[in-house]
Amino acid sequence: MTDMAKVTTTRKIKKEILTNVTGFLDACCQKAFLSGVFFSIGSLTIRGRDMVVSLSTENEQLLKVVQSIMQTRYGEYCEYAPVYNNKVKNKTVFEMVVHCTDAMYDAHVLVNDGGMTLADSIHPSVAEKDCCSRSFVKGLFVGCGTASFPPENSNSGYHLEFFVSRPAVADSLVEFLGTKGFHFKQSTRGDGVVVYVKDSGTVADLLSYMDAPQSLFELENLLVNKSIRNTVNRQQNCYIANLGKAVAASVKQVKAIEYIEREKGLDYLPDNLAAVARARLADTSASLEELSEQFEGLTKSGIAHRLRKIEQIAKKLGKED
Repeated sequence: MTDMAKVTTTRKIKKEILTNVTGFLDACCQKAFLSGVFFSIGSLTIRGRDMVVSLSTENEQLLKVVQSIMQTRYGEYCEYAPVYNNKVKNKTVFEMVVHCTDAMYDAHVLVNDGGMTLADSIHPSVAEKDCCSRSFVKGLFVGCGTASFPPENSNSGYHLEFFVSRPAVADSLVEFLGTKGFHFKQSTRGDGVVVYVKDSGTVADLLSYMDAPQSLFELENLLVNKSIRNTVNRQQNCYIANLGKAVAASVKQVKAIEYIEREKGLDYLPDNLAAVARARLADTSASLEELSEQFEGLTKSGIAHRLRKIEQIAKKLGKED
C-alpha cells in the first residue's frame, strides 16, 4: 500500500469525525475532546513570561474546531498560523497557541506538581461517561491517529494507530482503551511510541465508537468483498483440484481398458463392464455423471464401481501401475 492511500484514508476519517463533532458536543464532551487533542498534539512552551500550550498540526479543520470550543467554553480566541520553517516537507503545518491555562487544567492536561507540567496519564474523569470517552478518543485520533485499509486485491492488513511522544502517555492510553474493550499494542518509533491495532474487527469497532459511519461502511464493504473474493478463490481452487483428480482417474481408466483390449479384447469383459469400457473409450474426457447418463438406471457411483472392477481385471492380467 502506498503512503498516499494511507493518508487518504486517514484524512477521510478525520474529516468525518470533525464534521460530526462541529457544533454537536455537549459541555462535558467539549472538555473531553480538548483533552484528547491536547494529549495528542500539545506541547508546553514559554512565550515571553507566559507558560502556554502550543498545538501543531497539518489539519486546519481541527484547529478551527478547537478555536470554536475555546471561544464558546472559555472565552479565549486562539489564533493559529502556518509555520514556515516546519520540518515536514511539502506540507503546511499550522500552530495554535493556547494561553488559557484554566482550560488545560479543566481538561486535565496540565498538573501543578511543584511546577506546571503536562500530565502523563489520562484522567479518570474521561472514562466516567461514555459520551466523554468517545469524545476523548475522537480528539486523540484527529490529533495523532492514522489508519489504512488495504485495496480489495491486496493481501496487506488493516491498521489503526495513535502516535504519542511520551511512553507514559502510551501506557495510559493502552490501559484506557483496554477498559473500553479495545486491545492495542505499542512499539517505539523514532522519538515517540505507536499504540496500534491490526485486527480489522477492532478497527471497525473503533470507527463505530468514534461515530464515523461512512468510514465504517467503507471498511465493512472492503471486508465483505474480500470475503466473497476469498470464497470464490477457494471454490475455484477446489474445482481445479477436483478436475485434476478426475483427469488423472480418466487417464488411468483408459490405460486399463486399452491394456485389456490389447491383451484379450473387450469381449473378455462381462457385458456390463464391456459396455462401460466402450463408453469410456468413446469419450475419455466425460465425467462419471455424464457416463452414467448413457445407461438407464446406472448412477455415477455405479459407473465408478465398474471402472474400478475394470482396473482390477487389468492388474490381474499383468498391467503394471
